[in-house]
Amino acid sequence: IATNTDLPTGGAYFMTSRTLGPDFGGAIGLTLFISQAISIAFYVIGFSEALFGVLAATGSSADAVFYATYHIPQVVSTLMVILLFGITFKGADVAIKAQYFILAVLLLSVVSFVVGGVLHFNTGTFVANAGARPGSPFGFWIVFAIFFPAATGITAGANMSGDLKNPGNSIPTGTILAILFTAAIYVALMVLLAGFTSQKGLAADPFGSLQRMSIFAPLIIAGVFAATLSSALGSFLGAPRILQAMGQDKIIPALEYFGKGHGPANEPHRATVLSLGIAVAIVW
Repeated sequence: IATNTDLPTGGAYFMTSRTLGPDFGGAIGLTLFISQAISIAFYVIGFSEALFGVLAATGSSADAVFYATYHIPQVVSTLMVILLFGITFKGADVAIKAQYFILAVLLLSVVSFVVGGVLHFNTGTFVANAGARPGSPFGFWIVFAIFFPAATGITAGANMSGDLKNPGNSIPTGTILAILFTAAIYVALMVLLAGFTSQKGLAADPFGSLQRMSIFAPLIIAGVFAATLSSALGSFLGAPRILQAMGQDKIIPALEYFGKGHGPANEPHRATVLSLGIAVAIVW
């Protein structure tokens, strides 16, 4: 679809509306926008949980009581959402530059656990981990539901269609490469962890197991921070552009206000402000 359609802003919504019609496009586009805007909050909450998880490991119970009493995690999440909003509001070019830095940290984290996993790999442990974990209460669909959001990042490039020089080439190429790269990382992670720790040990302390397997544990923490913030920033870029495209198509009269762009890059400032409001509301 991307290679046979002139793609302005709107990405997945635009492709859907032009192939299945405006009724399907409008319904799916609205769902896409809301899910992306909510995802901003979810990713930032994930960042905050990881941050306060690290602090809890080095602090006391009194610190935990203080955090809960004064809603410190919510405050930190809100400040982070506002920071990401500021980056996004300045324009896609600024956000992409920030993504490069985040990507570098993320790749270092991946290298850390891959090298550590290869060095610590034990064939006997790997063989012993074959098959389902006895007594596990989780079936296929529960695990699938937990894992599925981790795969939705491959649509981030499509949502940036209006900011790409050649979306007809970049979207299919980038999406396929994203699928191949992430699939390789996930498979490597599963295989290496299976050769490092027992199923019981992994279930009891998954994050700790990954840190112990890596060659430099702090990089794993930094990788979690980078992954959550990168995903949040991607959603902050994608959600407003979907809403802007719907406003420009005038499918739903109430959304026409959000169709207006600003500046030479046609930045969706109005839709970005709405995304900020939704994200902060979800955080609280």
